[in-house]
Amino acid sequence: MVMIAIWVYKTYSCKYSNPNDPTQDFDLSTLKLDPSTYYKAHFPISSFSKYDSYFFFNFCNGSVSKCDSGLGLKSCQFFTETALLIPTNDAGNMANGESYNFTSNGLTIEFKGNTFSPTAASDCSSAIEPNRRVTHFNLFCNKSVDTLSVVGDIKEDSRCSYQINLQSKLVCRSCPIDCTQLIHGVNCNEDSWKCNCDTQTYGDYCDQSKIYISSVDSTTTDGGTTFLNGYFGNTISERLNITIGPLQCNNITVYNSSTISCNIGKGEGVKKVTLIDQDLKCIGTFQYLKIKQPCPNNCFSSTKNGICNENTGICSCNQNITGLDCGTKIQTDVPISKPSINDTTGTTTITNENSFYQIGIYSLLEFSFNGSKVNEFILYEKWNKSIIGNENDDGNKISYFNQTLPSMENCTIEYSIEEIINNKNYSFAEIDFNLLPGSIKLRILIKGYKFSNTLNTLQLRIKSTYQQTEPLNDCNSKSLNIDTNNLKNQQLLNYITISKDSKTLYARFINKVISDGRVTLISNSIVGQGTESLLIGLNLPHCVEECEIDPDFGVLVDSQYKSSCDDSDTNQRSKWFISVVIAVPIVGFSLFVIIGAVLYKKYYVSIKVLKVRLEEINK
Repeated sequence: MVMIAIWVYKTYSCKYSNPNDPTQDFDLSTLKLDPSTYYKAHFPISSFSKYDSYFFFNFCNGSVSKCDSGLGLKSCQFFTETALLIPTNDAGNMANGESYNFTSNGLTIEFKGNTFSPTAASDCSSAIEPNRRVTHFNLFCNKSVDTLSVVGDIKEDSRCSYQINLQSKLVCRSCPIDCTQLIHGVNCNEDSWKCNCDTQTYGDYCDQSKIYISSVDSTTTDGGTTFLNGYFGNTISERLNITIGPLQCNNITVYNSSTISCNIGKGEGVKKVTLIDQDLKCIGTFQYLKIKQPCPNNCFSSTKNGICNENTGICSCNQNITGLDCGTKIQTDVPISKPSINDTTGTTTITNENSFYQIGIYSLLEFSFNGSKVNEFILYEKWNKSIIGNENDDGNKISYFNQTLPSMENCTIEYSIEEIINNKNYSFAEIDFNLLPGSIKLRILIKGYKFSNTLNTLQLRIKSTYQQTEPLNDCNSKSLNIDTNNLKNQQLLNYITISKDSKTLYARFINKVISDGRVTLISNSIVGQGTESLLIGLNLPHCVEECEIDPDFGVLVDSQYKSSCDDSDTNQRSKWFISVVIAVPIVGFSLFVIIGAVLYKKYYVSIKVLKVRLEEINK
């Protein structure tokens, strides 16, 4: 018997309520008997008693006629051998103070007898409460006993202290509410005394949702069948409803607890997905894909610079041509890029001549469905190094880092940086890419993030800074120009170009990601812009098991940059630009970005990935 230390003195209403546990609300008023009928328990011979005897008792301040005999006793002890008409000993009187405490499986009520002077035949001077008898009535739960039954003999655990065990359904705990009346309640759990919930909910009242959407498959603008992936439980009701933007998704098919499909009509762009099952709701993002994906500047195909892949929107450039739009000729006498890793801070820097471009994972944030920040974990320069400069099968150098999120022990983030020394081919979402020597590849693996709500999502922030150690030539000075005409989330690929001081930044984003092993969407938007900076938001879906982010950064140098302002042809070189490639295939999140550096003398340019919530586009 586990005792819960709650002692209360009260009048004799026979209702016992545990203020700390609503499941222990006992009404024993039906235990009160007529004085001529009473409860009886046997007290055998023991080290404390030379004779068999019986205790007679009642509850709820009820009298026992056999105990009265003018003594006013409520419970008493008789020695059976003597056949006396008056009780031998006072076994306790509620008038002396009734106290009780709750146990894990019932209730204990204590009666105290009157104090008396010890005699040779009756001596309680060595009792815990000297010269007083105390009787403990230990009531245990037994649902098959309607009123009360005595279990076994009375035990005297110490001098003049008695234990009487009884069983009754009246002290059986119950859930504070009728669980079967809850929408998602199943029954009362008799171990925890809380409601057992269906597979879609949890909580004391089965009102906390467990369902979520981790990914939604795209269709073309013609519409068709889309698949929703996540967790939806095994108790999905017939009232299940799914809308995508303003359209109803019809012919809903539930395959299992993690996959549902439905048919959506024609449309275009990015739409909000809303799944409602009875009183539960979860949201996701859906995108209509154009049947033919446009390429930037059509890859200058009119001048035969490249060919557009209309399935992906990526240019394939001809020989000696480079750039996202195949608009730049490759030069042989340009500065070479050199990446380096800081194994103390976990940052990497790509150096090209007198220009330095630093990249680091800055923070991880959790946002609620309405866009408010729930949690933020600063990751920047807090990495624990694991392996530094190890050579992999490609002949490239790779370094490993990790850290555990504070206050979230089961969530770990693993982070690796790979220096590309030799050409590297890789593929994501059936799109092939090539990394050139001098570039870097990052890998971020987020394991076991614990969301505070199933409607919440994550955001990873990447911090980039640029520094130039020498002033630029005045002949290269030009004002800042940012072109976001190709930043459209309804396209598979997004592009940004930023030009300043005869150098250009190119940014490319693939809007498809992988969350918990499934391809889904990510939104990309400019959320802040200064005179020398740009803020880009990358919003990640609700990933429960594992999120792997795989960005790649590369620096390319091209024509038209003047190393000096000499007008002679022999000393003239066209401007060169830096473009930083970020390709993010994700097991949990996947993204492809190309980010270049905005260069300006003696200035730092910081590009931080900040929070952008995908606007609810329902039109």
